[in-house]
Amino acid sequence: MKRHLLFLALLLMFATGMIHALDVTIQFANRRIFFPDEAVEVRVTVSNPDSQPRRFRLADRRLFTVDFDVRTLANTAIPRSAQFTTRRGADQAVFFRDVVLEPGEELSFVEDLTDYVHIPGPGTFVVTGRLYPELWSRPESTPVSSNRLTLTIRPSPDGIPEIASRIAADTQEILVREALPPDEVVRRTIEARMRSDWNRVFLYMDLESILRRNPVRDRSFRLLSEEEQRQEVENFRRALRGERIDEDIVLTPTEFEVVETRFTRTHATVITEQRFAFPTFTEIKEYTYRLERRNDVWVIYDYFVENLGAI
Repeated sequence: MKRHLLFLALLLMFATGMIHALDVTIQFANRRIFFPDEAVEVRVTVSNPDSQPRRFRLADRRLFTVDFDVRTLANTAIPRSAQFTTRRGADQAVFFRDVVLEPGEELSFVEDLTDYVHIPGPGTFVVTGRLYPELWSRPESTPVSSNRLTLTIRPSPDGIPEIASRIAADTQEILVREALPPDEVVRRTIEARMRSDWNRVFLYMDLESILRRNPVRDRSFRLLSEEEQRQEVENFRRALRGERIDEDIVLTPTEFEVVETRFTRTHATVITEQRFAFPTFTEIKEYTYRLERRNDVWVIYDYFVENLGAI
């Protein structure tokens, strides 16, 4: 009898160890900053750091295998989504497969955090993942916790041009001006134009100053209300994104070179030679950018163009 109990105890210890010696890590699948009502994709990775095979059950509906604890910075848990409550609370069969990870192996899958919790709005939250190796069941489930992530929900940029114009199209992160040399500011601006990465094109440009360098426009601009002036700058921004405006800055160069850089403590001039490919010839233009140093950041406030001919 004692031998039998000892055997069962060893078997239980082995089975428990085979399950629970797992590592769980989470990371955002594509970016770190999100907006209200967007999907928040989280990559869950289950790995086996041990020298023996480890097993867990992966449900077809992942919410029976994984879960997320999301809290405010005041440590208040945010509520479950209606979808999560309905699906987990329903009387249903749970289909799953046993996954055995060999030493050093891992398995990853992506879950939408908004399927699990209702994110109330803009703010900063702390996210922890939980893995239920033997599937979730009400009182007896013992989860394996993951690392923590900081989730930032920004206010929606819709209708707020000042915010929308500072969002990177590829990463959705807020673009921040850096304290770069004036020639590097110009270089990054032109390279962004070649990629049609418009928010980065405008990042170091003072669009109002460029708009008002034309005396006629400047006189009209000064007669507008503050709100009308903001709208005029946004109209100018949209026009620059079109194929042409009454200036050459919207043309897309195929190659360019910084020819000369001159600067004092507060002002700089950067001269570039840019080439524009047409079906039967290549046009060469010299762009001269004028920059001003504002709070240690160089900003383009004017430019002029000279045609150098064609080849």
